[in-house]
Amino acid sequence: KVFIFIFFFFQAEDGIRDLVRSRGLGDVYKRQERLRSVRIENIDARELLVKFNKRPATLVYLDPPYYVKRSYGYTFDENNPEFHQALLKICQASSCMIMISGYENDLYNDLLRPECGWVCSRIDTSTRSHTGKDFARTEVTWCNAALVEARATGRLPVELSATERKQKKVNPER
Repeated sequence: KVFIFIFFFFQAEDGIRDLVRSRGLGDVYKRQERLRSVRIENIDARELLVKFNKRPATLVYLDPPYYVKRSYGYTFDENNPEFHQALLKICQASSCMIMISGYENDLYNDLLRPECGWVCSRIDTSTRSHTGKDFARTEVTWCNAALVEARATGRLPVELSATERKQKKVNPER
């Protein structure tokens, strides 16, 4: 039996920090059965990555506060370079599988380069402002080499030793 451990980090939009079933996190409640084996953490992403960055069968999906200038601010926002640099530094050193989503920006493109094993994909989409106006956007995902390889081979990037199998380990530190 193969297990994959998935963790999510994202910043909730203003107004959906409480249970609102019609948008945002509300959809999570409709999919409880599918998410039964998924662990969702409500901690700082940097802290989470430090806990799991040496576990190669872990997939961490990060949807951090987007590092862009905003015309409409958020009540709470980590839109400063120090936060993002620290987060990306931990991602670069991690052996777990990582996918990060955001908008195009120089900081992420400079630190998550193809020659460092990161693959960048772009998705055309739209977003709606607080006034109801729609805006065209391009979402970007950055995937690290461990995730790219796992997707290409269909195998998790961990080989268990005979001792680990005997001890029924599924995602030991590496």
